[in-house]
Amino acid sequence: MAWTTPKTWADGDIVTGALLNTHIRDNHDAVSTHGHSGAAGDGNDELSGIDSIAFDDQSASPNAAGELQRNGANLEWYGSSVVAITQGDAAAGVASPRTIGTGALTAAPGNHAAIHNAGGSNALAIDAAAGTGSLRTIGVGATAGAAGNHTHTVSEIGYSLATNSQGSQLSLTVRYREGLTTSYSQQNTITHTPGATQRAIVVVGHVAWSSGSTLGVNYTMDGQITKAGVQVATVQVYLGDGDTTAASVRGNLIEYFDANPTVAAHTYAIKIKGSRTEMRTYGGSIIAFEVGA
Repeated sequence: MAWTTPKTWADGDIVTGALLNTHIRDNHDAVSTHGHSGAAGDGNDELSGIDSIAFDDQSASPNAAGELQRNGANLEWYGSSVVAITQGDAAAGVASPRTIGTGALTAAPGNHAAIHNAGGSNALAIDAAAGTGSLRTIGVGATAGAAGNHTHTVSEIGYSLATNSQGSQLSLTVRYREGLTTSYSQQNTITHTPGATQRAIVVVGHVAWSSGSTLGVNYTMDGQITKAGVQVATVQVYLGDGDTTAASVRGNLIEYFDANPTVAAHTYAIKIKGSRTEMRTYGGSIIAFEVGA
């Protein structure tokens, strides 16, 4: 029912049922259903001239979207969660005004990084000694932090033992790897220099490896020792169908006897490959020692 501007009556006007229905009944009906649209008779959707509003204490937080209510001494609003409008530094997880400070519920200043850096008013140590909390730069130094995408290279240990009473020497290198390839692309190397002429060099290589666990598949490991890049010794280990009910670990040796080498640096390498890519190697070592007068 639409609102009709009420009639201005004058002396002598005749009151009819139609006039009463239009200006009294219908307007009352319109007022009873008005939606505060701002149109005539429908009420306004804005409040003006209000100096203060007193909220009754609900002693609870609002819990429905669009609710604004008082909870104790605080005024709270609920959108998708509670917002403490008047409470400063509310509990963690509750949106509220925050003071600037160093407490658990206060906000850090916008320049807090600068004041903690070198030269700041509250500077923290940078790259302090191991075991001491401090800011860390990203780098490769002993006290620097590693980048989040850093990688690790293959671990290798190498050393030489001192000459014994017979003049013999020993060199050793050990490397840990994972994942065999199907070509001779993986190797450990060692360099050995005889202490005198007429001394032979014995080179021994060892590798621990495993097959895959696929039933009915043959697994083969091939190994070789090279001198200056040239193959001088080989070994092949075959693991037949009967052993492939589960992954099996094997250890194998490869030997080479280098007679009458010159008194110079000689480089030897152990290389391995597998017949299938699911095979693994768990460690490889190569030892060179000399024998003779």
